[in-house]
Amino acid sequence: MHTRLDDEIYNNLPSREYFRFVGDAQNLLNKSNHTQRIEAGIRLSINQWVNSYNLIRGEDWPDCNNFDEFAQLPDYIQTECTEVHDFNPTIWANNIKENTHLETVSDMPANFDIRLKQVVVDNLEFIKNKHIVDFSCGFGYIAATCLHHQCASITATDIRQSNIDIVNQSITKFGLTNITTKIADIHNYEYNTELCTGVDTVLLCGIMYHIHDHYAILESIAKAGPECIIIETGENVNIEDIPLPLVHFESELTIDAVNGWDQDKDIVLVGYPNTTWFDLSATLLGYTKIKSTRNKLYFVGREGETRSTHVFVKKHQFTLLL
Repeated sequence: MHTRLDDEIYNNLPSREYFRFVGDAQNLLNKSNHTQRIEAGIRLSINQWVNSYNLIRGEDWPDCNNFDEFAQLPDYIQTECTEVHDFNPTIWANNIKENTHLETVSDMPANFDIRLKQVVVDNLEFIKNKHIVDFSCGFGYIAATCLHHQCASITATDIRQSNIDIVNQSITKFGLTNITTKIADIHNYEYNTELCTGVDTVLLCGIMYHIHDHYAILESIAKAGPECIIIETGENVNIEDIPLPLVHFESELTIDAVNGWDQDKDIVLVGYPNTTWFDLSATLLGYTKIKSTRNKLYFVGREGETRSTHVFVKKHQFTLLL
């Protein structure tokens, strides 16, 4: 399970029993949501199909509102779609599979050992004896690892009750203390500031590519003045190495327990900021980066995706005494 980290590093994480317990709970949640996820994935793919077709369609082309209608288009339109635009039903069938796969967690989520090391184990000066907020905590892996390393307290927030239920179950099962769970919407800026007031460290892990209002969220957190903000995020291959501050936007299914959230919508707009964007935004908000790490993922459906962890600390104003 921990193929890329040695035993010494793995022993700095919570017990295997903990990861098995939370993984089993996550599997049950994934199974219960699977039918809804398939239906939402199909709706997402059809929506993307129609939008893409409308981008390339000629003035005299008929509507094409589903994959099955492609075969009824005139031959000259089908030829232009496939040979000029590489647009055909096959790629959308594959897109449905990608959006509706059933992920099974056997012990801990793939690559989470590396992510926990880079977020927590490598930054103990901002974890041990510190008061922490873990935004969008998911199933609580990072919060549990902070507790394992003697943080003073941690508030674990998430918008989904089902995720918080799993965290609460693990708290009871393993007798975890100094942890508080809260249902919280990260788009509620005033509440973000309230949660972060008096806090030493804020964790934004696996969340900044599931939202659309990145700067407003960071601004609401920075307003409370935490000493450190740690961001662990996925990057988008189209912009990850571009030196300009950019955000790549795309759509995402809300049915997935770790995706963007809108209780009234199947699909939401989300954006992937690149490293330059984070650096610029942090600077404008009074923070400076002291560390940055990158690694590649190696699991089904996300092969080769770059993830990065950035550690920002609050700039202090010094007065020169004459």
